[in-house]
Amino acid sequence: MITIDLEDPKAVEAFYKKSKDILLNKMGTKKFRCFSMWLEVNSTSLKELLTADYMKLLALLGPLSTARPKYPYKDFKNDMLKAYRALSSSKNKRSFSSLDFVNSVGIRVCPYCNRNFVFNASSRNRTCELDHFFNKDEFPFFALSFFNLVPSCGLCNRYKSTREIDISPYDNNVDWTSHYKFNLEIKKSTILSVNDFDFRLEVLSKEFSLNANCFRLEELYECHKEEVLELLNRKQIFCKSQIDEIREKYKGLIPSRKQANKIIFGHGIDKKNLQKTPLCKMLSDIFESDE
Repeated sequence: MITIDLEDPKAVEAFYKKSKDILLNKMGTKKFRCFSMWLEVNSTSLKELLTADYMKLLALLGPLSTARPKYPYKDFKNDMLKAYRALSSSKNKRSFSSLDFVNSVGIRVCPYCNRNFVFNASSRNRTCELDHFFNKDEFPFFALSFFNLVPSCGLCNRYKSTREIDISPYDNNVDWTSHYKFNLEIKKSTILSVNDFDFRLEVLSKEFSLNANCFRLEELYECHKEEVLELLNRKQIFCKSQIDEIREKYKGLIPSRKQANKIIFGHGIDKKNLQKTPLCKMLSDIFESDE
């Protein structure tokens, strides 16, 4: 679980304009006006609904869940879901596809598991799906809300489905990476195989435990001992003195120890790359614990 830091704030405005046009098209003028008035009665607006950050969506959840638009709720729900499908359709020229969305958010790795890439090479080669943090069937008024859409890998999207979890990747008030860590236990002085060490995911807060259980993180990360072994092998081979020798030999290319570590051990050891590099949380925790 990692936090999403939006790279391009202008993308939210572009998303709003496309969503508004498609919503008007699907609802029709009369129902669209009725929907807008309903939002105003509930102390919000269409623009706020579609662009509000996670904390504001959380505040709107209660009031909008108990209120109902004046036209039949079933029609309203169908209109919202149709609008979302039209918005995300690759066949719609006005659409804002998952590819567009991920590019605008600036994330390359699933924020729920930090294991799989979520960028799309094309509409046919998709590794990304858009999860509704607040289930769109139960909360259709959030179906088109930018900060309710979480770019995720197919596995996490299926695991979550309509389940509720406590932590949204858009909640920037807390560094959720501090709520869990990967622990390493070395069994032998020289590590030659995955049998020479143990590592496990430790959940450090009740808030994170629901997410960890939903996405089966402990079970999934047990499959990554080979990646940990590779990192530990590199650390055995490249001691600090050898790294200094490499830096001295390539002064112009390797200006710092940090840069040397990235070249030798990979970008995954730097927590600044959480949004870009699969397994970054695991690899950085293991790297630091074995320092």
